[in-house]
Amino acid sequence: EVIDAARRIYADRPAVTFQVGTVYRTGFPDGSFDAVVMLQLLEHLDAPAKAMREINRVLRPGGVAVVSTINAHYWMSSLDFYRKSYFPSWNPGVARFQDHPAARHVTTWDLVSFNTLLSECGFQHRRHLFANVIDDFNPFTRAMEAILVRLVPGLAQTILIAAEKIRDASNDAEI
Repeated sequence: EVIDAARRIYADRPAVTFQVGTVYRTGFPDGSFDAVVMLQLLEHLDAPAKAMREINRVLRPGGVAVVSTINAHYWMSSLDFYRKSYFPSWNPGVARFQDHPAARHVTTWDLVSFNTLLSECGFQHRRHLFANVIDDFNPFTRAMEAILVRLVPGLAQTILIAAEKIRDASNDAEI
């Protein structure tokens, strides 16, 4: 139903199409795209390297993948780890969605491990950005994030990387 809604919204733009598929096997021909964007998905995948190799396959040589993922060093994740360890019965509002199936994080990445994955899948890091992309309505949390992320960008919620395809890795062995 999300795809149907998107098709209705963009009905006046015939060049915009929507297709249901899997990140592991998109069905597009090799070298179909100049750029691929994948936001906040990588951490939910059981086979992230397989997904990145598929993105590599559908990108033309020199194409760019823009990929974001949750930051393993996100300050709120560390705080939540201590909360679960020492105060398991306390469940503040920021943790209210942690048990929802869509919130399941299979893997978390820091900048080094994220770049290692990209390199092993035929990409070269061109630029990265640390950002907080999910707004928290708690004023204290919002203020803490604003201060911490300005002082230490690596504590932000999300890592966003632009990486260039430098070699074909779609047929590489499973990592």
